[in-house]
Amino acid sequence: MTACTESHTTKQVLTFPVKKNLDADWMLGEWVYEEEGSVLHEDWRRENDTVFVGESYYIENADTVFFEHLRLTLNGDSLFYESLGEKPANLDTKVFKGRLHSSGQIAVENLQQSFPRNVRYNQLNDTLMIIEVSGFIDGSEETQPYQMVRKK
Repeated sequence: MTACTESHTTKQVLTFPVKKNLDADWMLGEWVYEEEGSVLHEDWRRENDTVFVGESYYIENADTVFFEHLRLTLNGDSLFYESLGEKPANLDTKVFKGRLHSSGQIAVENLQQSFPRNVRYNQLNDTLMIIEVSGFIDGSEETQPYQMVRKK
């Protein structure tokens, strides 16, 4: 005598909604960090639903000592942050992969370079955000936080 039993297993497939829009409107606008004799500016604007473009520049004693074009792009469910150097056609583009993209926070990393390796944006409120840039300088891990204030 033989018996036949059927075994049914149900596979549960987890799906996550793909973001269709770059959820970071809180970053848009002009931001400044001031300390004695120097000012860091970071200005962001929306190019479309999935791309923000910006500029970051540091002025020390009335001289611009650092300038870069920035781009934040949502491609499917992947976030990319690009530092394009002073001229957008510059071959010195650095691409960072998104690690975190949630309401009020964006974190990106590029482990191929020493500094910066990580860039993190944290919204504190409508007028304040913290930008943390971290990595290795001369073999030592370093984090540089900047409390940015939105310009009116």
